[in-house]
Amino acid sequence: MRVDVADEKLFKKMKKAGIRIAGMGIESGSQEILRYYNKRITLSQIRKAIYLARKTGIVIEGYFIIGAPIETRKHIEKTIEFAKSLPIDIAIFSPFAYLKGSPIWYEAWKAGKLRKDEYAVTADANRGLGNFTEDEIWGWMLKAFKEFYLRPSYVFDQVVQSFIRRDFRVIKEGFKLLLRSDNIFKSSEEDLFSSVV
Repeated sequence: MRVDVADEKLFKKMKKAGIRIAGMGIESGSQEILRYYNKRITLSQIRKAIYLARKTGIVIEGYFIIGAPIETRKHIEKTIEFAKSLPIDIAIFSPFAYLKGSPIWYEAWKAGKLRKDEYAVTADANRGLGNFTEDEIWGWMLKAFKEFYLRPSYVFDQVVQSFIRRDFRVIKEGFKLLLRSDNIFKSSEEDLFSSVV
């Protein structure tokens, strides 16, 4: 859902209708990047929508994009810090992609940076599509996941919310992820962030 349509009455109606999870496209913790995406939302609107959803007892999924073509290290750090400052239950960090049919894809294709048969391409600096290589973008995303989920305050909050909501799915899925042998949290910092940090 869009954060600019969120109000307390809407969340109460959603809750009454049986909706238990709301996904919100937050995208960035930088107003400059939100303007670049033409989101027409503000950081304060995002914060208000998240707090209203939390107050109503709805589980919140926040979606963030890492690696927009104009993004710098500072922008990405702002996004990670912003995500951590919000009472979000589930944070999803995804790489920016040039999607065929979008104006930005068309501009890159006209400039000879994309082929006609490419439908979703990461903003890779090696191809002149952004400020970071694809590996660096993945490193930033993994850094964001680790910083968001491995906070004691997050774990404590999720335990409390699970009891308040009488719904233990977020905690249960978190433990499953931690126990998996291939999970991102077990990767070494050196492997993941050598090109980023």
